[in-house]
Amino acid sequence: MKVFFSVTWLLITCCAFAQSNHVKIKAQVFNRSSDTIFIRGGGGFRKDKEVIKAIPINKNQVFETMLQIKEGMYQIFDGNEYSEIYLKPGYNLMMTVDAKNFDATIRYTGIGAKENNFLANRYRRKDSLSAESLMLLGEAAFQQMLPIKKTFDVQAIDNANLNLNLSKILKENLNRELLELEKSYKQNAMIQKLNNAPCPDFDFTNYLRGKTKLSDLKGKYVLIDIWATWCGPCLQEIPFMKKLVQQFADKNIAFVSISVDEEQDLDKWKSFVKTKEMKGIQLHADNNWNSNFILALGMYQLPRFILVDPNGVIINSNCERPSDPKLTENLQQLLR
Repeated sequence: MKVFFSVTWLLITCCAFAQSNHVKIKAQVFNRSSDTIFIRGGGGFRKDKEVIKAIPINKNQVFETMLQIKEGMYQIFDGNEYSEIYLKPGYNLMMTVDAKNFDATIRYTGIGAKENNFLANRYRRKDSLSAESLMLLGEAAFQQMLPIKKTFDVQAIDNANLNLNLSKILKENLNRELLELEKSYKQNAMIQKLNNAPCPDFDFTNYLRGKTKLSDLKGKYVLIDIWATWCGPCLQEIPFMKKLVQQFADKNIAFVSISVDEEQDLDKWKSFVKTKEMKGIQLHADNNWNSNFILALGMYQLPRFILVDPNGVIINSNCERPSDPKLTENLQQLLR
C-alpha cells in the first residue's frame, strides 16, 4: 500500500510539474483560412518570424496543443490574420475567433485569459485616445494629446492588474509606440499634400505581358491599389475590389493593383493572382518598397488606395477601401 501510494504520488507530482512547465492552447476558429494555425516569435506584421509551433486541426474541428515555451510575447496566425499573444508556462488558454472579423471577435478564457484579452482589446479601442482618432486631429492638438495618451495607457496597464512581466513589456513599448504614431501622423500629413498634384508615373511588370505605365491610362480615372500577398488587410479587400471592377466595367475607369512583394516572390505573386482570379490590371513594382513610385507616395502601410483623374492628377491620395461603401458612392457620383 505504501509503495502504491508513493508511486501514485510520484506520478501526480510529475504530471503537475510537466503541465506547469508547458502552455496549453485550444482554439476554435470560425471561418478559418486553413487547417493549421501557427505560433510565431517576434513582432511585426509579416509572416517571416520563426515558427514556434504549427497546430493542425483535430477531429473535433479544434486546434489544440501543449508546448514548452519561454515566457514572453508571441503571435498566433490563421492564414494572414494574426494577434499578439502572451504565453507563460502554466497557462491554459482557450481562444475563440471568427477569422472574417479577426480583431473584433478574438476572445480568451482560462488561465492567462486576463492578459490576452487585454492585448486583444487594445486593437478594438474606438475612444478619443485611439490611434485612429488622434490621426484626425490638427498638428497642435495631436502633439498635446500624446502625453495624455501615454498617461492614460500607463494607468490602464496598472489598473488591469496584469502579469508583472507583461506590464513591464507593455510600459517599455509605450515610448516606441508613441514615436511610431508620431511618425505615422507626419507621413499621413505628407500624403495629404499629394492631393491635387500630378501622380508620379510608374512602369511596372504586367501579370499578362510586358509592362504598363500610368501614362498609358491617360484619359481614364484610375483607382490604384497598393498591396502584398503577405498583407492580411490587403487580402480582405480583394473580394470587394473584384466587385468594384465588375460594377464599373462599362465606365471610364481603370483598376490597377500594384504588388510590392519582393522580387524573390514574383512567382508566388503570379500564382496568387491566378488562384484568386484577381480582376483589373495586375502589376508588380520593381524594387518593391524602394521603387521610385512607392517612395514618392510616402508609403508606410498597406493596403493603400489612390484615386487619379483622367489627366493624371491625384484626387485622393489615401481614399476609402473597397470594403467601405463610401468608395462605391464616390465613384458612382464621379462616373455618372
